[in-house]
Amino acid sequence: MVIILRRLVVLGTPFVLAILDIFHPSFFAQTGVFQAISSQINWWITLHVLQLPLFCLLALSLYLLLKGVQNVAATISRISIAIFVIFYPAFDGLIGIGTGTLIRYAASLPAAQRVFLGNVIDAFWQSPIAYLLAALGSVGWAIAVLAAAIALSCPTWSRWPVIALAVFAGIVNASAQVLGMFSPVWLAAVVVTSIAFGVVARPHLAVGLLLMASFLFSVTHAPPFGPLGLACYFLAALQLELQRESVSLPTARQEAHS
Repeated sequence: MVIILRRLVVLGTPFVLAILDIFHPSFFAQTGVFQAISSQINWWITLHVLQLPLFCLLALSLYLLLKGVQNVAATISRISIAIFVIFYPAFDGLIGIGTGTLIRYAASLPAAQRVFLGNVIDAFWQSPIAYLLAALGSVGWAIAVLAAAIALSCPTWSRWPVIALAVFAGIVNASAQVLGMFSPVWLAAVVVTSIAFGVVARPHLAVGLLLMASFLFSVTHAPPFGPLGLACYFLAALQLELQRESVSLPTARQEAHS
């Protein structure tokens, strides 16, 4: 039963969240958030209500992947998980549910009042407080997953290439977040860095995918980056869980025969 619950959290959470976020309404700045999502407001609110517990479970998922791992990187990851779980759901609740509730109310008003309230909603959407919450939550996720990749990996040759690539990945991600430059060049850098990370550390596929998840989901949980990042995280977690099971089964058999 414990294993089933663990798998539901570790694997089920990113899988369900990725599926839901494929259908996350996209918002383009030139339209204004009021116009962009007013036609999908019921789904918008429903989705963001569902995301609140799922983001918390996603944090728990990463925490469970680190169970039994005791090193500096694991400690950094656990601290960063706490930052993510505090600030990211707060941001999503404020902007997702808060904005959705305001838009639903505005829809019941006369046209002249809707225009005024629409401007208020757009200003609320761009609130510096919301941006700060999003930034803290995103940085928490990025560091948590990156540190987890280091904590759960074994160097192929030496630990130094792993650390160097991790630092480089952090710089690339931080630069993109600050400058807002999520271009094809940035995406290519993400892919190349993740592949390189997978080469210098084992298990190769899992750590490379974790680095991809660190990059992509920290940009946004909306498509395309959010679902892609969650898919990478799911596949990495799947390999790590299968590897964990393959190690634990012989141990359990030895204990049973002793």
